[in-house]
Amino acid sequence: MSKPRSISAVVPKLTKKAFGQKSGLFGKLLTNWADIVGNTLASRIKPAELQYQTQTKNGEKSQKIVVALYVRDGGTALEIQYQTQQLIEKINMFLGYNAVCDIRFVQAPEQFCADTGRAGYSEPVIPEKSKQTVEHMMENLDIEDEELKKALQELGEYIITKNAEQ
Repeated sequence: MSKPRSISAVVPKLTKKAFGQKSGLFGKLLTNWADIVGNTLASRIKPAELQYQTQTKNGEKSQKIVVALYVRDGGTALEIQYQTQQLIEKINMFLGYNAVCDIRFVQAPEQFCADTGRAGYSEPVIPEKSKQTVEHMMENLDIEDEELKKALQELGEYIITKNAEQ
């Protein structure tokens, strides 16, 4: 009888054929992109893919990476092109070794739409009765921080409204 195993122990074996070791590196770049290049650049460029190239130098083979980046428009690509060497250095510093040898740009304005994953979302309408109930509950609490108090009040109103809908 086999013992239960964690998903993290099984997934790498299942996906190794499809992804190899390449997906892990790309995932790290995606999740840490703003930390690597800074928030300003991260809002203007995004990693698109990693392209692996085998290079032979002095009889030794080494694998280098070309990072494809999505850019909003041609003007951004031109401006960022002047910073290519600094971007390569930042990415390599993050990776801990000189893996990236070049950067290429892919113009993709659709990647920069203001989509926050909340398409079709609209703020719930909070009935006045729910607001009054929460205000009454908040009066009994001794919270000095106004931002915290407001956040708790909004959360309470939302919870009461959702519970009333069910």
